[in-house]
Amino acid sequence: MNAATRRHALSLIAVLACALLMGACSRRRGPGWDFIPTAIAPVAAGDPSPQEVLAKYHARQRNTPRLGDFQVEVEIDASLPGMQKRGGMAGTRVQKGQQTLSYAGARFTGDDMIKRDVITRYLNGEKEALRHPPNVALIPENYQFEYRGVALHGDRRAHVYEVIPKAKRVGMYRGELWIDMETALPLREFGRLVHNPSVFLKNVDFVRDYRLTDGRALPARFISTMDTRLVGPAEISITFQNYQLEAAP
Repeated sequence: MNAATRRHALSLIAVLACALLMGACSRRRGPGWDFIPTAIAPVAAGDPSPQEVLAKYHARQRNTPRLGDFQVEVEIDASLPGMQKRGGMAGTRVQKGQQTLSYAGARFTGDDMIKRDVITRYLNGEKEALRHPPNVALIPENYQFEYRGVALHGDRRAHVYEVIPKAKRVGMYRGELWIDMETALPLREFGRLVHNPSVFLKNVDFVRDYRLTDGRALPARFISTMDTRLVGPAEISITFQNYQLEAAP
């Protein structure tokens, strides 16, 4: 495998992780059915109905504007276990409006190949996805929602829905959506992509957890594992903390 082909594969990994950031297992078949088992309990007395919570979730999606100016501290860890390469970055993600994105105080550690061919490409892909967000929203036009039961996310009770895409567009997945009963905000999404963006990638799984802040669900953690045909397994993990939702400096 030549260097150009390897860089192409790593670039796809980074762009894919970026696209996923911007967008149960028993008795289920198809992509993602074997990813993460979920302990499911029945609805308890006094719980809001699954239909009511899902309707509120979709209403919030339609009526809540996208974030404009904000900043958040970010830590990225990426690795190619088969090549024994690992690297990371820490910095402050600063977004102004829907077009301008930068990282303040970025600090890289680890292998230069991971820095150059994975993390830097991810940052560039993130800017592109901000300008041209993919049409992969969890809305009835894109997905079917099948109710599964109740799960705990930390100390919060969530209704769990299996999400089944109606099309096989890049960035769409089959898996689960956890919605907080109290606020109708998302707490977790996970699954497996139903359409890989390249022949170089296969079996792309991810977990995205949210933190509820000021009436919004803000990304708290994103993890993706994928198999590549050229460089073996690849992993990327991103954590977000200390959001500042006022105008970014």
